[in-house]
Amino acid sequence: MRRKILMASALGLFVLSFTGTASATQPTAGSALDGRPLASQPGGALSLGLAVAPSVHDQAAIFCDGGSCHGVDPAAARSSIDGYPCTAGAFTPAGAELSTPRGHVELLYSPHCHTNWARVSGGTPGTRLWVQNWNNSVQEQLIAPGRHSAHTAMVNGRVPARAGLASSYTGWY
Repeated sequence: MRRKILMASALGLFVLSFTGTASATQPTAGSALDGRPLASQPGGALSLGLAVAPSVHDQAAIFCDGGSCHGVDPAAARSSIDGYPCTAGAFTPAGAELSTPRGHVELLYSPHCHTNWARVSGGTPGTRLWVQNWNNSVQEQLIAPGRHSAHTAMVNGRVPARAGLASSYTGWY
């Protein structure tokens, strides 16, 4: 007899597959309780299969936190701690932004992934956007031709960071 049981959890979909026989009667001589493996008894084969199928929205996601997110696009990452997207709840700390003739730059912080990245709006194509943390980890992005916005990849946010556009930059936050 083959049975399949589907179980859903926050970690994904699990498929359990059982093959074998079961009895509600008392154990007899030759049963699994007499010391012989169940599989060595007639009709006693038991196999267990386990398959994990991640949910559709997680299949392309990168799971990370802090330093393990270095160089990862915040739009493609989720927290390895709580599963939330790194962009969920991201905010710009008070004062961690500035406007220049080349664009408006912000330092963003993710409370779920403990990371920072820089974002520019109203920017000049070809301008270099960057984020740097106290560990001197740096990520850069050029504003693409015909575009006026961009964002960098992430750096570890467990230490202070700053964002910059060309040679202008925010303070450390």
